[in-house]
Amino acid sequence: MVCSGKGRRDETVLLYDAQAQSSIGSIDKEGVVRLFDVRVENWAGPHAHCRPSEGVWVMFESREARSGGSFRDDRVLFDQAPDAYDRARPGYPPELIDDLLQRARLGPESRILEIGCGTGQLTRLLAPIGATMDCVELSAGMSRLARANLAAFPNVAVRHGAFEEWSETASSYDLITSAQAFHWIPPEIGYSKCCRLLSPEGLLALIWNLYEPSDDPLHEEIQAVYRREAPQLCRRPPDGVETRIRRTLSELRAFGCFQEPLILRYPWIDTFPPDRYADLLRSFSDHRKLGTMKLERLIAGVLEVIETHGGTIGRRQIAVLILAAARRQC
Repeated sequence: MVCSGKGRRDETVLLYDAQAQSSIGSIDKEGVVRLFDVRVENWAGPHAHCRPSEGVWVMFESREARSGGSFRDDRVLFDQAPDAYDRARPGYPPELIDDLLQRARLGPESRILEIGCGTGQLTRLLAPIGATMDCVELSAGMSRLARANLAAFPNVAVRHGAFEEWSETASSYDLITSAQAFHWIPPEIGYSKCCRLLSPEGLLALIWNLYEPSDDPLHEEIQAVYRREAPQLCRRPPDGVETRIRRTLSELRAFGCFQEPLILRYPWIDTFPPDRYADLLRSFSDHRKLGTMKLERLIAGVLEVIETHGGTIGRRQIAVLILAAARRQC
């Protein structure tokens, strides 16, 4: 890929898809482009353009964008199946929670902001320490379930709305965290806003459960079902652990709001009975785009395979915790 544009580059900056609102790579001061993963095959090649904007080289006119698709449009799909999300989505390893509490030095006097709390998968693990928690969630259905799930914790407030439009006093929070959600926030908004909202000693904690594909017979047979029922989902593999880490590091460095982060990894396996695995698939935004009939036909085929392999499926994952302290000028 060749990008051209005016403007001085003294350090590595970000390549960013303005329509999809997602970073896809970086470019260093010598003009060397490094792309994160194979998804850039969707780019329009010589028809793509770049322009420098506050340290970010913005790329646009991707094939996906020209066909009417939008990465951020997918966020609203979660509101179609909040109950399935609540039943199926996993929590986080105890070791990760222990490390987060210890390194952020959290206690009853702390203030925490959670971006995209979903139905409270992470929130319910942090709430017992007694810290004041403000949780912002875009989905009305998930906000409703989160309030119900967290009703026993008067220290937790769940607010329905977009983080991009939400306002709060600067230097308010000792911890800002986001689990499975920060990649939905435009990075040029997310990082600078988090920096402003953190207290002088505060930390940003970004968390993901990332699927590690298996090549055992069970998963190979499931892939055959996908190729038959939903081949479009086979073309874009999910973010791998190192891809997600590289993207996040490039964003943190490009926007310059945070110090060099600490990265911690926690391998674990979540075992699903058929009903819960069906709900997990229903909770994925890319699966929701199939439509109900195609999705349910895919799920039926997957469950049939699982039943022939003992009736449960182990999903191998690596939980990733990225911790970064804010710079005082951001």
